[in-house]
Amino acid sequence: VLPLGIIAVQGDGTAARLVRLEPGAGGAWQAIATSREPVLADAQPLQVDLDGSDSGHIAVLAGPDAARYRHGVLGDAIEATRVLYLERHDLSPLRELTLPAPHVFEDNRLRVWRGSDGRGAASLVAVRSGPQGAQLALIEADRSKAAALRIAALGEPIGSANRWMSPSTDGKHLVSVHTPHLSGALHAVRRDGERLTSSALAEGVSNRAIGARELDVSAWLSSRYVIADLS
Repeated sequence: VLPLGIIAVQGDGTAARLVRLEPGAGGAWQAIATSREPVLADAQPLQVDLDGSDSGHIAVLAGPDAARYRHGVLGDAIEATRVLYLERHDLSPLRELTLPAPHVFEDNRLRVWRGSDGRGAASLVAVRSGPQGAQLALIEADRSKAAALRIAALGEPIGSANRWMSPSTDGKHLVSVHTPHLSGALHAVRRDGERLTSSALAEGVSNRAIGARELDVSAWLSSRYVIADLS
């Protein structure tokens, strides 16, 4: 929800698009802009400032693909292959990132992380998956290319295909639950240059149910992280 409109996903399958809705005559909502490129049908668009210029534009997971990575743990077998950063008024592309095969973003949302002091430049956290399973990816504006996003840091992959992890952040702290449907191993995550390193915190916890569209059923209270027992 923006001050003068709403950003929404319209459509399903591999044909969904992002739309900007504004109130028209008689108070009825009308679409005044539509993205040119398809987005993930269950994507959660996010307003974020990646260029340090104003109140921000719209980041969304896009490039839906049903064949590249067959896991389906997030409710369907369609995964994202792109991240788009779109101008918030006309939804024209500002920056983008496309993953080469065989990787996908096994995710439906992007998370804003600014580092341990909470005052750094905004980065986006997403789950990238491939032959070695899931790993965390930190996405930023590419300062050397005007229309590009880049993967600025990667975590270690979980180790085998069809194994997933579920991150959570309050903007300062970043944690990830490895295999939240199996062992539920909670890890603290830190950035070390182009690497995301993790250290184990706990076992037997989970922040989601398998097949659910909501990927993070947990809460941050001040610097404390509240998460359910796996059982």
